[in-house]
Amino acid sequence: MKTTHLPLSAYDLGTLNTPPQQLGQGHINQTYLLETEKGRFVMQELNGAVFPNLSGLAQNVEQVVGHLKPQGYPLYLLPDRNGNLHHQEGNSLWRVWNFLEGRSLTQVSKAKEATAAGKAFGAFARQLQTLDPAGLTEHLPRFHDLGWRYQQLDDALRRADDIRLTQAKPWLDQALEIRREMIQWQHDVADSLPRRVAHYDAKLSNVLLYPDRDEPLAVLDLDTVMPGTPIFDFGDLVRSATCPEPEDSTDLDRVKVNLEWHRALSEAFLSEANFLTKEEKAALPQAGRYLTLLMAVRFLTDFLNGDRYYATSYPHHNLDRAANQLTLFSTIPTDLPG
Repeated sequence: MKTTHLPLSAYDLGTLNTPPQQLGQGHINQTYLLETEKGRFVMQELNGAVFPNLSGLAQNVEQVVGHLKPQGYPLYLLPDRNGNLHHQEGNSLWRVWNFLEGRSLTQVSKAKEATAAGKAFGAFARQLQTLDPAGLTEHLPRFHDLGWRYQQLDDALRRADDIRLTQAKPWLDQALEIRREMIQWQHDVADSLPRRVAHYDAKLSNVLLYPDRDEPLAVLDLDTVMPGTPIFDFGDLVRSATCPEPEDSTDLDRVKVNLEWHRALSEAFLSEANFLTKEEKAALPQAGRYLTLLMAVRFLTDFLNGDRYYATSYPHHNLDRAANQLTLFSTIPTDLPG
């Protein structure tokens, strides 16, 4: 693995004990674990192709971390030798985090894990409610705008080849059938909710748990934090943390919400996010359906476009993801557990 490009000399991290170790698959940012005489650190190179406004992203992350630190948030950025929390090296933007020992999940297996996810993001929303969203940059505009995502699908439909159109038709028909209903809900309800600070990628794998117990240690991946609504963060949690099957499972008979996990997640989120208005609480059940449909539309769009955005492992991977999410959509409760 080539790591000679890492700007190690720009930071005062001490001498490396072992070569840098790449973490994850590197689909978004390139991330490396550094083990030095001064401790363990995480160095990241930010992806300018995925995040075209890196300066806005960096400013958001610095503001959010600075706001969370006095409230006990355990992650922090280390400055470079010039005191900058993000380091420019040529055309690349870098940063270094402290390393936290913990574990993350890609799939829930018991109610306690759903509780931990709900608690983590509920607390995250509560801690950020006093941060003025007007001071943050919306560096990924319209990210959770379902109407815009359907417009992107319309564009893909006009360009797609006949083979992919035929393969996707049953799921396209289903997505188009519920288009008007869900966009109407977006306009009537979601767009009128208070504007707050939201995470925008509130999936299960972005919750770090303690190594030895099912309790949240930190919410990870702050690159998408922007002005918005934490109601959609709850919706993304419902999508990613209440189904026993992964989002690309083709065993559609098993793709459905586990009601025990849904209850655990909902109660934990609401116990922490106790600042929500009655209008926001009333919007929570539909938010799960909204985010699940939004992801189905994005997967369908990418499939019709020739699989350009999401990493795929086989030819119909994105179509299988879309089928999975549309199946899950139909099982999400329209009311919170009583």
